[in-house]
Amino acid sequence: MIEHVESVLGWVSAHPTWTLAILFLCCLGESILVLGVLIPTTFVLLVAGALVAHEAIDFWPALAAAIAGAVCGDGINFWVGRRWGERALDSHYAQRYQVAVARSRALFTRHGAKALVLARFIGLVRPFIAAIAGAYRMTTWRFLAVEVFAGAIWAAPLIALGIVFGASLGLASEVATRLAVLLMALLVVLALLVWLVAGSVSGMQSRAETWLTGLLDWSHRHRRLGRLGGWLADPAQPETPALVLLALVLFALGWVWMSLWWGWTGATPSVFDTLAWQGAIDLRTPLTTALALGVAQLADVEVYAPVAVTLLITLLLQGRGRAAAHYLAAVAFGTALSLALYWLIDVPDPVNYYRGEVAVRFGGRDLVLATVIYAFVAVLVATQRSQVWRIFCYALALGLVTLMLAADVYLGTVWLSTGLFAVLFGGTWVALLGLGYRRHGAASIAAREIVPLALGVLIASAALQSSAELRGPFDPRPEEARSLPAARWWNGAHAELPAYRIDSAGREKQPLSVQWRGELPRIEKALRAAGWESPPPLSWENTLRWLAVSAPLAELPVLPQVHAGTHQALVLRMLRGDDEQWVIRLWPSGWTAGGSPLWVGTLTRQTGRRPLRLVRYPRTERDYDSPLAAFANSPAGFEAKQVSHPRREPEVAGWSGGLWLLRPRAGG
Repeated sequence: MIEHVESVLGWVSAHPTWTLAILFLCCLGESILVLGVLIPTTFVLLVAGALVAHEAIDFWPALAAAIAGAVCGDGINFWVGRRWGERALDSHYAQRYQVAVARSRALFTRHGAKALVLARFIGLVRPFIAAIAGAYRMTTWRFLAVEVFAGAIWAAPLIALGIVFGASLGLASEVATRLAVLLMALLVVLALLVWLVAGSVSGMQSRAETWLTGLLDWSHRHRRLGRLGGWLADPAQPETPALVLLALVLFALGWVWMSLWWGWTGATPSVFDTLAWQGAIDLRTPLTTALALGVAQLADVEVYAPVAVTLLITLLLQGRGRAAAHYLAAVAFGTALSLALYWLIDVPDPVNYYRGEVAVRFGGRDLVLATVIYAFVAVLVATQRSQVWRIFCYALALGLVTLMLAADVYLGTVWLSTGLFAVLFGGTWVALLGLGYRRHGAASIAAREIVPLALGVLIASAALQSSAELRGPFDPRPEEARSLPAARWWNGAHAELPAYRIDSAGREKQPLSVQWRGELPRIEKALRAAGWESPPPLSWENTLRWLAVSAPLAELPVLPQVHAGTHQALVLRMLRGDDEQWVIRLWPSGWTAGGSPLWVGTLTRQTGRRPLRLVRYPRTERDYDSPLAAFANSPAGFEAKQVSHPRREPEVAGWSGGLWLLRPRAGG
């Protein structure tokens, strides 16, 4: 993925005009009805900001392209309104969106030109507001002035947020390429989730009543099967029979699906699952593993059960009997459905599968219940509220569920297919129950009435629940201890060790230009005697120095780096002025030579980076030959010789293959 990103950055740097043209067209198309729903412009602007942070394009041209695209898109709608007036708004095409047209008229009547600014942030009303402005004969110059202002306050914050993310991506890539990959994936997923929720809520709002009316008409025409629609959608009929029947149907469909996916014996994972599991292993870092363990606790029964009980008691004490009954039904039926799947389906999770324990139960049970418990809270606080609030609640719930799914897949507690099924299964049940709740006298519940207490219980339960020992990540590829005779390693067997730092799947980023035999305290002592020193420790206080864009490198902490999923065991630096330093990092190789451990390490050159003069941090340059001069004089007590690593890849730039071998001096 990183290689693809680098190729994209290279293309963008070589063709900035085309990149700006694409940005212009996306912002233009986003203002056109129907077409705009298909273009996630918020995500496009965030990506543009990230490109600015990586100096692929410049900020002001990117902002100008976004504003120009927004103005031109709304300008087309303005021209349509000016040319055809009210006829354009009464056309058969516009009548498909009569709710949006009515809202647009009310917004423009109330706020006038300010409605053009507000519409930049309201979605479906945007093209109609511009058309109404034209139909109501707003002057062209006033329209353009307001549009430029609206486009600026809409695009500039999003691009700036992308710049901040792009700078953090650069920091993440210093730690580990895989961390940068995970951050990019997180940005993409969260942006797409918000876009999906916003589009779904906006689209369903205008069509929900039509669908429900059609469902009731169908119910009246079919006496037997039709009762299902009436029970669910007709406020005058009880919904319990429909929900019981739908729960049974949902369970049957889920059982059939999982049985077909895994085979009737639940024997082996699919290629889809094994690739996802392999990718999760390859993207591991100590930091993300710790975060994943924390997020995964939210799907532990010790955490979600107290939250569910607290919410139920709170609703009862507040006299919200109908809401409490629906929440109890959500949890009770969700528990029954997930337990039935647990006992009827044998699906081995990755950890147990690679340990040889194939005959285990359905591993997505807790994920189903956590999805139901957390997602139905969003239904309770979003019912009978504004569209913006509903989008926020549903996006927050969907984001939380997605993070729990990702954490469980990352840690190997579920296969990706099992986790997706669990989330969809629980989400479908919440959607069905939510429909019945909203159609049968649902009352508006303020978030402050239930969310603060539930959130407090969630935090307290997660803090008390220590799941690191039970749910620690499992790697099916443990490295066995390997040994070499010391003389054999010195005289050629060094080629058996990796030539590059393993930072992600198939991605060898930096050369391992040092192999050092000896005990780590003795190695560190020799390096310090040669002028190497510890960089400032990575702490909250020291990271604030990154905001001082004129600070010398001596005051900046050096970010830890990852090799094969672990941080370095030793990191030291040698200053070479205010804006340059050499850094040595050592990792355990998993080998011994003559009974002493072998360490592999990198020698790198770092300079100060100032993306848009926002932050300053040490950046590793792709010049791996010049730091090799650090061992031209052997460290005290060690013997050094330089060889050429036979596994060097010629196409990897910046390294000629020079490798230092160091060992204790005889008799030292």
